[in-house]
Amino acid sequence: MKTLLLAWLLPLLPGPPPAGPPVLPPRLAGQWRQHAVAFMARRVLTAEQQAHLNDSTVALLNTQLRQGRAAIVLTLLPAGGYRYARTGPAGAPTSEAGTCRLRRDTLYLRPEAPAQPALPPALRVVRLGRRVLVLEFPFGDPADKVAEQLLFRRE
Repeated sequence: MKTLLLAWLLPLLPGPPPAGPPVLPPRLAGQWRQHAVAFMARRVLTAEQQAHLNDSTVALLNTQLRQGRAAIVLTLLPAGGYRYARTGPAGAPTSEAGTCRLRRDTLYLRPEAPAQPALPPALRVVRLGRRVLVLEFPFGDPADKVAEQLLFRRE
């Protein structure tokens, strides 16, 4: 009787359990499209430092992202992988894949081919909502306390 009951229940059971617990929280995992690049200064900057931040390539990239002529997509996989793809006229198409992990509020990335990584190895998660993700990393001299922020929206 037990064998008959088990034979009947086996097809109803889900597949094998996942190999391990997810590395990334469900809210962070998914496909994110970049919408803007910004700079955040945590102190007053001199005119020279401000001029350094007025980068025409960043302004061009922001314009192309808004107009849909460039696309930057970051896909974070629950198991701890990531894929980064950049296309458009703002530069040569770039793609990168690797592993990632979240520790406290920092996302650590390790590309499979570390020759010329497209993203910095550590990105601080400034904001994480259902549809918005803001990552930042230090820009320039650490004493200036300036960070580059990347704004992503969930696809």
